[in-house]
Amino acid sequence: MYHNCAIPDCGARIPTSMLMCRRHWFMVPRPLRDRVNDAWSIAPDMRALESPEYMAARQEAIDAVAALLRPSTGTAAESSAASDPSRRDASQENA
Repeated sequence: MYHNCAIPDCGARIPTSMLMCRRHWFMVPRPLRDRVNDAWSIAPDMRALESPEYMAARQEAIDAVAALLRPSTGTAAESSAASDPSRRDASQENA
């Protein structure tokens, strides 16, 4: 049986025994991946979906990937100005 990766807009089809596709799974910090796996291994026949420990770890893993995929809040122009001293305005030079 297959389902979609847990990351919204991914759409990768993966076995039901997996939470995410390989690309997204390895974006999750290792200690959190271990927590998800430990919680899943207690009841791998889908009863883990009823476990508060698994559901909490699962959501934390999804949130961790979402945070990495979220675009930065600064604009490209702001980033360029910050990294290129010649693009700073005169008011920054006297600060």
